[in-house]
Amino acid sequence: MRAACPDVVGINNPFTDHLPFALACARLVRDELPGVPIVVGGPHATNDPASILAAEPSIDVAFRGEGETSFADLARRLAAGGSLDAVPGAVFRRDGAVVHGAPSERVADVDSLPFPAYHRVDLERYFALFERGFASKFAFGRPGSNRRVSIITSRGCPYRCSFCDAPRLAGHAFRAHSPEYVIEHVRWLRSRYGVRHLHVNDDNVTANRARFRRILEGLEREFSDVTWDTPNGVRADDLDEDLVALAKAAGCTYMILGVESGDPEVLERIVDKRLDLEAVVAAAKACRKVALDVHAFYLLGLPGETRATMQRTLDFAGFLLREYGVVPHVNVVEPHVGTRLHEIVAREGYLTAPTASATSRASIAAHTHPFPHITTPEFRAEELLELRDRFMAQSLRVLGKNATRLLVTRPRIAVATALYFVRRWSRSPREPLASLRATMLDRLLFPRMLLGSASS
Repeated sequence: MRAACPDVVGINNPFTDHLPFALACARLVRDELPGVPIVVGGPHATNDPASILAAEPSIDVAFRGEGETSFADLARRLAAGGSLDAVPGAVFRRDGAVVHGAPSERVADVDSLPFPAYHRVDLERYFALFERGFASKFAFGRPGSNRRVSIITSRGCPYRCSFCDAPRLAGHAFRAHSPEYVIEHVRWLRSRYGVRHLHVNDDNVTANRARFRRILEGLEREFSDVTWDTPNGVRADDLDEDLVALAKAAGCTYMILGVESGDPEVLERIVDKRLDLEAVVAAAKACRKVALDVHAFYLLGLPGETRATMQRTLDFAGFLLREYGVVPHVNVVEPHVGTRLHEIVAREGYLTAPTASATSRASIAAHTHPFPHITTPEFRAEELLELRDRFMAQSLRVLGKNATRLLVTRPRIAVATALYFVRRWSRSPREPLASLRATMLDRLLFPRMLLGSASS
């Protein structure tokens, strides 16, 4: 860190429940670089910048909003010791008080932005972490899939889901890169860095279906050896059989559907999702028809839910798993600062612990093992994890039986999966469990892709 001699250190904090890590990172930076300004940005900083400055004296500035238009000016002024008053997005201390600058402006023409500065990152080291079993996201394990990066092709989401903090940062207006820009970005990643898999991390990549279709057509036309997935999820009602078939032909390895609840009233009244569950079933059918693996996100513990409504969610998730092979991802809801959900639970006194608050120095949540934050007259926080864990244990047994049946009846797939594990383990012999976990997440959750690979 010292060898880099930075003028400014920026720390991104993408989720409220990750804030303790950002604060800990700031303290480590301050210990190593006592005179270098530290800036924290992201959704939590955008929604509650003062709490970050109050919690951690190591942090000099909390930055609100998108950084492309004004962060460079902020960095120059910090490095030169200049005034921050005129810098949009900057929130800082002066004489013991917190000073809020003007809000930063969102980038209207996102095509005007250059590609991310990949050359500033040691991508070979980054790819090597995947090989050791430490992937940030799972993707179907295929030759070259270790060379994967995340991209964002659009910003903003026109919907208003109560639990989502993305619009507070990116807005509701859908601002998207043109299909031509996206294809050129993929072409550049493929030719310069040998990237073979993409995690498309848009908040709502299918919001403009005509644009999405043009991107898929470009991917199918130009990149027969590049695959991709949608780890943030897509709306089921944006999909139809033709679009799903085109996605599969264009290299999609799996779709994740954002379902949230299996109770129509919860979706309408509490989540504000405006989603018909029949559209979810139709999307699952469409994926099965073209042999595309499909997963789904669900939430438990929204204020206003009951044990009965949550059970309906789990029943729906179980139905989709049994009938259509939809892999469930069930999470306890996390009330991120800046969302309507957080406003409700804070107002009603339902919060049982800080939501990874800026005053906490310990991690109290993670996406795979969430901390229960909410207790209402209908349920206790502790019940949520018990309910989730029981269901996931049942689901894992179903998935395990299906995977065992596949490996037993398809020797070529069994051998390829064993070799996949051995290859990963040989590159990190001290980490067999990480290699085993990677093998399971990268192969056995994608039976349709495995069958397609075995027959090709």
